Amino acid sequence: MRNGFMTLPSNISDEAEFLKSKVVNTLDDIERAYRKDIKKKAQENIQKMVESIERAGMKRLTLISHEDIEHERLKRFKEKRLEEEKKRREEEEAQ
Repeated sequence: MRNGFMTLPSNISDEAEFLKSKVVNTLDDIERAYRKDIKKKAQENIQKMVESIERAGMKRLTLISHEDIEHERLKRFKEKRLEEEKKRREEEEAQ
């Protein structure tokens, strides 16, 4: 198809098929590269997740007292429970 002077339809079809095959092959190569990258990143992320889970079970030294936090949480829970019980009793007496 260099000089459009004596171009036959079969030549055009052949060149079009050749270009199509090159494009398809290139797209297949790109797809394989992306799949390889995604697989590698997925494996890295899974490894990080496993390490995080393993570290989550470890005890750590901190500068705050977790006992105080737990006592405060328990205190709020008990207060909320008492309020709910009080409301329930008031509703029963009102009926």
